[in-house]
Amino acid sequence: MGRSIRSTTYSEEGAYGSVETKKLYISSSRSTDITSFYDENGNHILSYNDTMSDSIIDAINRLHNGEGDIVDMEIVNKLKI
Repeated sequence: MGRSIRSTTYSEEGAYGSVETKKLYISSSRSTDITSFYDENGNHILSYNDTMSDSIIDAINRLHNGEGDIVDMEIVNKLKI
């Protein structure tokens, strides 16, 4: 049982070519196996179950990077997404 919170920084391009350094936080709970990410304002970005397999995480990364098939509207409507 317990929770750990860590942070790191990343850079984003801001207005007029400026660079803004921002914080990203991760909260891991060993009792629930949930990992959550938060922005520097404490807004929840995403959570996932630590017990997800590496192959699912790899598939998520591929989709996020623009890989994968375009889904037609029939399937979108069926899934209600």
